[in-house]
Amino acid sequence: VKYPVLAVAGWSFAVSMVQKTLLNSGDMALRTVASKLSIPATVHGFLVSALGLLLVFRTNSSYQRFAEGRKIWEDILNISRNLSRMIELYSNEIGKERQTLLVQMIAAYPYLLRDHIRPGCLCESPEGISQKNRLLIFGTPAATVDTRYEGDKACRKMNFKRNCWVDRTRLPWSLFRNAPLEKMARAKNRPLWVCDRLGKSIMGIQYGPNYTSRERLTMLSMVGKLTDALGQCERIHQTAVPLNYARHSLRSLTLWLFTLPFALVKDMGMLTAPVVGSIAWLLYGIYQIGYSIEDPFQGSLRLSTLCDAIRHDVLGSVSGESEEDSRHTAYAEQDNWEDGCDGRDFSSHHWNHENLIPPVSDEAVSAFLRDTRPRNGHKIVELAKGGVRKDLDELLMR
Repeated sequence: VKYPVLAVAGWSFAVSMVQKTLLNSGDMALRTVASKLSIPATVHGFLVSALGLLLVFRTNSSYQRFAEGRKIWEDILNISRNLSRMIELYSNEIGKERQTLLVQMIAAYPYLLRDHIRPGCLCESPEGISQKNRLLIFGTPAATVDTRYEGDKACRKMNFKRNCWVDRTRLPWSLFRNAPLEKMARAKNRPLWVCDRLGKSIMGIQYGPNYTSRERLTMLSMVGKLTDALGQCERIHQTAVPLNYARHSLRSLTLWLFTLPFALVKDMGMLTAPVVGSIAWLLYGIYQIGYSIEDPFQGSLRLSTLCDAIRHDVLGSVSGESEEDSRHTAYAEQDNWEDGCDGRDFSSHHWNHENLIPPVSDEAVSAFLRDTRPRNGHKIVELAKGGVRKDLDELLMR
């Protein structure tokens, strides 16, 4: 907003200088022109409410998109953690090799999604990559849809296809083997390809004593949620705020600011420039905030931090962290966990009714029968006649 603010402040300074020069001249005609430079502030007072509504609607709409984008990536983080937990718990039925492939694809999914909605963030210069490690990826990234071209023939000629060189030794490409990596590189929608591959691998797991159709459907539903998150991110990224609304807001704001010096110059004099410049900084700043968070995936959200967090939680320990601090230590066999937290064995202890409820004396039973309501008294008498002392004690303790 620096240049628009400077332009408005410079224009305000020029208006105040011209007005002051004409007033100080001895010519009556010039004095008359100087008096005509000032206009009543009533018009700007009427328009400020409408201008405020335009800015507020734009900012609120952008913030809702920002909050929704953060919620989507929070869901991706939670789903990845839950899916990796199920894979670890059923590792015996899944198999070590398949388990490794599944968790690597889960860890690679957020990086591929970030590249899908933020095109070019993974691309590198081919000169800086060795020949054997170069990997060419291409496809059609998710591009913003301009609502002006809805149904227009010109929109069909727009080509967003791009070629991009990456280093296969870096994340997320290093998480894939050569054969699936080449197939994924040719896919137009790489995060969707990963979801499809996850579903195919899960369907290949054989049923076992602990792994049944219920567990399979649960894991497939999590993969479906990852696909839903992909569609939601594409919806936010591809659908921009209507261009006509954005342009009208900016034009109205600019017109209001450039005419504001004429309403203030009579009372503010040479202070018109700093005052109008401050107002321009405030209003243009609000407009810029709405524009910046309109697409939260272009820098407002720290997607790299979220991607690293998902990879860390799914794959376990990373460089700089000991194996004892990894999440996978929760699945390790612990002798104390089997018998109790303090090592005591509670399996042979007989927790019966006599250990939990103290015996009730005959005097207490008689007193209760005298004071209780009839329906409870009939119940206790029937229990007493049947000789069911245990149920009687439980009822008395209530």
